[in-house]
Amino acid sequence: MAEAADTFTRSAILGWMWQSILIILVIYAISVFAGLVTANSIIHFATALGFNFLVPALYAVFVFYFGSYLYGFNISGDWRATCLSISPFLETFNVNNDGGTFSPLHQLYYVMNALILFVLSSFLYTKRKLEKASLPFMN
Repeated sequence: MAEAADTFTRSAILGWMWQSILIILVIYAISVFAGLVTANSIIHFATALGFNFLVPALYAVFVFYFGSYLYGFNISGDWRATCLSISPFLETFNVNNDGGTFSPLHQLYYVMNALILFVLSSFLYTKRKLEKASLPFMN
């Protein structure tokens, strides 16, 4: 009989909390960015949902397109795992993921992604305050 894993150890709980914080951080950064490029709350909500899945969807479309129309493009690699690892939310659904944990490289990627989005959002905020979001970028 296999040994049962204790899911309530301190390291397991801290690992789960860290993964949750990473997912929330990246989704929050994407939502803030979506709020700065839209004009009202309804469009902000729609683009915040859409932007979270935009890059993985574009990656999948490009892989299928290149596989169909570019002679010699090989799609036999593990492109599904790569597509799912682009977003931390989708990475939790990756069946190839070992025990639901993010690799250190993925963790660094997600933190850098969030930081870049926060810097870009703050730059956009200096150009157009969120309180004046209905005004155009160019005054």
